[in-house]
Amino acid sequence: MTRQEQLAFCQKCTKREFSPKQGLVCSLTSEKATFQGECPDFEIDQQEERNLKMVEENRKAEEGSSLSGTIIGGVLMIIGAIVWFVVGIAALDRIFFYPPVLLVLGIISIVKGVNKQNEERKRRRIDNTVLDGDL
Repeated sequence: MTRQEQLAFCQKCTKREFSPKQGLVCSLTSEKATFQGECPDFEIDQQEERNLKMVEENRKAEEGSSLSGTIIGGVLMIIGAIVWFVVGIAALDRIFFYPPVLLVLGIISIVKGVNKQNEERKRRRIDNTVLDGDL
């Protein structure tokens, strides 16, 4: 069993403590977890389990909403630019100035949306070194 899997148990246990030198430890032994499979002394902290579930649900909801705004707007701009360009040439025998500008703005919008999404993922990533590491 890996340390990450053990931490998944320990984060929800009533017997957890934080040691500045070791990270998350057991209050019974003042040491890092050594159990395999399940901890025999595990007692679930209902409030902490609810908190962790809410954090996970909020994270998933934010991931879906951040994608929809800027990236979908950029895709719509690109589609609009292509339609405008094709209609201008096919129906009016003209090349308009605005479709290429709209195309570039759509691409910029998509790139910004993807960068924003990547930054949010990095920011929300649970850094286990805070819970368990050499501090």
